[in-house]
Amino acid sequence: VNAILEGGENEEGTFYPSEDPKVIAEMKEVKKLLTQFIGEIRQRHETFKQVPLSLDNSGGENPAEETTETASMGVSDEKYYTTFNAFIALTEKAEHAIHDSMNAGLDELRDIERETRIIMIIVGIAGFLLAITFGLIISRSLTNPLKKCVDFAERMSSGDLTTQIKIDTKDEIGVLGKALNTMSDKLRSLVEKIKTDSTTLN
Repeated sequence: VNAILEGGENEEGTFYPSEDPKVIAEMKEVKKLLTQFIGEIRQRHETFKQVPLSLDNSGGENPAEETTETASMGVSDEKYYTTFNAFIALTEKAEHAIHDSMNAGLDELRDIERETRIIMIIVGIAGFLLAITFGLIISRSLTNPLKKCVDFAERMSSGDLTTQIKIDTKDEIGVLGKALNTMSDKLRSLVEKIKTDSTTLN
């Protein structure tokens, strides 16, 4: 009773106090009735001790005294068995409450386990989707500037030196874009110089 109400340790292990209000209420009633039952046992014991002494000290049978003691024993027995039966009934009720509380705790643990498993699955799927999304974003951030560089180089190869590539990044692709713009400017200047020199020669 004390282990369930207050917790404790013994050779069987460590006991943690119950937090179930129903179990606590039942065990308090058991403890209260147990104290009463112990009192009934002591009273019954004292009554049994008095019966043989009264008969032995009388020097013979004393019907009136025997009747009084026997009646006292009968009252004591009645109170004893009444308390005993009530105690047994209450302990059985408390035992059912404890089992119900344990089953409820197990059901709660199973629910927590199930919810945890679902959360882990959701987190895993979300992580997978985020990884794909970030992968696509990074891929586009790399492929789009590269595509601009390729398109720009193809225009230059076809003779179009009037355009400029616009890449705002500061990474290697941005450096490549600036180099292509510089090359386009130098080629345009070279072509204009050749045109000027050709006109002068003509």
